[in-house]
Amino acid sequence: MTFTTAALPQDLSFYGEGSADLWISATAKDTDLQVTLSEVRPDGQEMFVQRGWLRASKRALDPARSTELRPFGHYPQAALNPLKARQANLTRIEINKFAHVFRAGSSLRLTIDTPSQTGYWKFGHLPDASTNSIWHDRQHPSSLVLGYLPYTHASGLPDCATTLRQPCRANAVPVPAGVGPDLPR
Repeated sequence: MTFTTAALPQDLSFYGEGSADLWISATAKDTDLQVTLSEVRPDGQEMFVQRGWLRASKRALDPARSTELRPFGHYPQAALNPLKARQANLTRIEINKFAHVFRAGSSLRLTIDTPSQTGYWKFGHLPDASTNSIWHDRQHPSSLVLGYLPYTHASGLPDCATTLRQPCRANAVPVPAGVGPDLPR
């Protein structure tokens, strides 16, 4: 599932951790989730920015260490929390630290998927297949929370071949028309 903003009217800079606060339901007691943040550029390229992963049964948080920007996991065996089947469950997925300027004319994209293998790292296999749903209504306000860095202006788009560990690919998903997102003031 992909959420894409309309084109940004100005440069927008984010720094630090982030959180994808998603209300999910699943047909299984557990599921693995990956969120990927990217910039859809006006030149037709999509640039990777950062991602985060979570096994949903490990969604318990340490309230003393968690913040609005960083859901700090609490992972002892006693904290495992199976999903309530076919019911909305709040699941906060930490987006690893990053610093990125989204240029005016670009769009911000959040993709929610099951994790791919990254290098040598991957989740262990879950025994049950699952169909997952993302909820977003008044009672279940799924959201993306990022650390805003004000007063940033960047020069033009960086060349895709020069940005370390942030590969580009041709954008295959249309960008919505209209006014961009509400921006911090």
